[in-house]
Amino acid sequence: PPLFSLRRPQVSVDPGMHRSIATATAVFPRNPLVTGGCSLGTLAVSVAANRLLATGATPRYISATFTIDIDTPPAALRVLADAMERAAVEAETEWLGCSTEFVDRGCSPYGVEVSVFAIGQMPPDVDYYRDSLRPGDAVILSAPAGAHGAAMIAARKGLKEPQVTDDTAPLNDLVHALLREDYGIRLIAYPEGGVQAELDAMTADTPWRVEIDAEAAAPSADVAAVCALSGLDSLTLPTTGAMLTVVSPEFEAAALAAIRRSAYGARAAVIGRVAAR
Repeated sequence: PPLFSLRRPQVSVDPGMHRSIATATAVFPRNPLVTGGCSLGTLAVSVAANRLLATGATPRYISATFTIDIDTPPAALRVLADAMERAAVEAETEWLGCSTEFVDRGCSPYGVEVSVFAIGQMPPDVDYYRDSLRPGDAVILSAPAGAHGAAMIAARKGLKEPQVTDDTAPLNDLVHALLREDYGIRLIAYPEGGVQAELDAMTADTPWRVEIDAEAAAPSADVAAVCALSGLDSLTLPTTGAMLTVVSPEFEAAALAAIRRSAYGARAAVIGRVAAR
């Protein structure tokens, strides 16, 4: 039997989806199989799903391709497959299929390359975009920045302390909580390349900037320790377990409360405000 026997139910694809389809791809070449307690399988599925969610799309279907070094222990592959399956369930997606290729690179350590393709469905009434930003808008980050990036740095440097927890997860519940009601949403963004990079992108070529509240944007203690050792700012580190949401000020309290009630949103904070340049 194949090592990757992910459950593939009989999928009935909605024939009307082509009118409102969104897609996302996430590729991870030879990443560690586990970093900061987060499996590569969880990371791959979560990033693909969260890229869709940031556009307003609901993840529906997912497929994966694996390129595996022949020296990779079967037990490690089973852990990877199980993590992917759990993440796909949490992301509320159905498997379309997966393919596996084994290669002999003759290098050490062994590794696995994972590519995930996800399909989502756009609702008809999602219309947020960066041109709608206005001075005073609240910028909410659903979890402290930099956990994934700090976990990767700690793994690469072989740091025993601090022990960084990678908080990557599918953020369906969080985004759906925001879209269920009218919270005056200007924009939702996924800061996988870093919070600061995402803020710069959302205000590029606009008359606006984001004033950061340094205290509210402070990282968790483990991420702060890695940043101190590495001379880095947590806002510049990859952040794959959080969403950025910009809302009009009159909806700030309600939107923040909705995020905090959702899965993975308990540590949400208003980290800044939109202001004129």
